[in-house]
Amino acid sequence: MELKQYWQILWKRRWWVLLAFLAVVVVTGVVTFTTPPVYESSSKLLLEQKDKTLSALGTDLSDISDLSSISRNGSPLDTQAELLKSVPVVMQVIKRVDLRDATTGNLIEPDDFLKHAAVETIKGTDILQISYQDTSPIMATQVADTWAQVFLEQNRLDNRMEASSAAQFISSQLDKTK
Repeated sequence: MELKQYWQILWKRRWWVLLAFLAVVVVTGVVTFTTPPVYESSSKLLLEQKDKTLSALGTDLSDISDLSSISRNGSPLDTQAELLKSVPVVMQVIKRVDLRDATTGNLIEPDDFLKHAAVETIKGTDILQISYQDTSPIMATQVADTWAQVFLEQNRLDNRMEASSAAQFISSQLDKTK
């Protein structure tokens, strides 16, 4: 078939072609204008490696209580990303922001939260990016900021517990030397 024959077929059925085109335009317009907008907010977390040595005493605390990397194959950023998605952290965010199911009025489940959330590592850096999507731009921002805040508080608490444990260990070692 030549191009002229194709054109003749289309011209002969021009009303069907026009009707199909208009149907696609109308359906696309309806879907576009009836779908609520989804806003995404994100926060970035810089994770720095801790130095666990006590140079004054020459004691390497990483030999004493380093549970952060039992298998040396994993990336510390991947570990932190999984901790961000853990149920205790997510539940704290849900409670603080008071995220509720629109139909039941109950707090949403962690799985529902994670459907709207993302944690990504930024290649070549020690930065994690957390994102949350919601139909409200204010809620999306509030959730992303609260999520970062909860994670930082959890990290601070873990660091304090490690320091306390190290102090207790040093104290017990000093008692043994007396």
